[in-house]
Amino acid sequence: MSRVIITRPLPDAESFAADCLAKNHEPFLAPLMEITFFDRPAPLETIGALAFTSVNGVRAFVRQSKRRDLRVFAVGETTAAAAEAENFAHVFAAGGDVESLAEIILNSRKLIEGAVLHIAGEHRAGDLVGLLTAKGLEASRYSAYCAEAAAKLPASAANAIAEKTPCDITFFSPRTATLFMKLVENAGLMEQLSRHRALCLSENVAKALSSAPWKDIRIAAARNSAAMVSLMSESA
Repeated sequence: MSRVIITRPLPDAESFAADCLAKNHEPFLAPLMEITFFDRPAPLETIGALAFTSVNGVRAFVRQSKRRDLRVFAVGETTAAAAEAENFAHVFAAGGDVESLAEIILNSRKLIEGAVLHIAGEHRAGDLVGLLTAKGLEASRYSAYCAEAAAKLPASAANAIAEKTPCDITFFSPRTATLFMKLVENAGLMEQLSRHRALCLSENVAKALSSAPWKDIRIAAARNSAAMVSLMSESA
């Protein structure tokens, strides 16, 4: 059974751990961020569609609004599935990044009666609102949650990295990858990364890790959990 360190926040870390176990990989939970949702309601008076760039955006919105009639544009299949599970009737999935999300929204602008509201976290990758407004589509951003960074590397990750037994370390966002690099350096474990592999959801994630002496850096074939698990089965 191979070992894998999971850096993503709860509760997604737990569901991903279950996926890993199902494929005979031993998971170690080491969340580098904690999600905090805000209780203030989103302003929906002039909104014709919602844009979500993460599953946490969906979770944040449904906590404070019962509206399910608005069209939803999701950054990728996983976020779209989360919206569909919450009974949004009209959900469109983009290709996994902000640019493809902006494109699908702009191509559907005739279907949108009102402005687009991007439900986001306080820290964002890319500028969806800027891409939309540059093309003349009214859009605004609403910060519905924050991801608070860990102050130090979780013990589960530090212990696994320090050991000689190789393991895979998974990264789902550039921000998590950047934070990991900082915490590993603070812990004095940078050289030990040469025994381990970094498994990345995208090229941007991999770039944030490129300065470390990894044994290898692998990028998933698709931006979803199944593709990340498949990376673990690839030979070194």
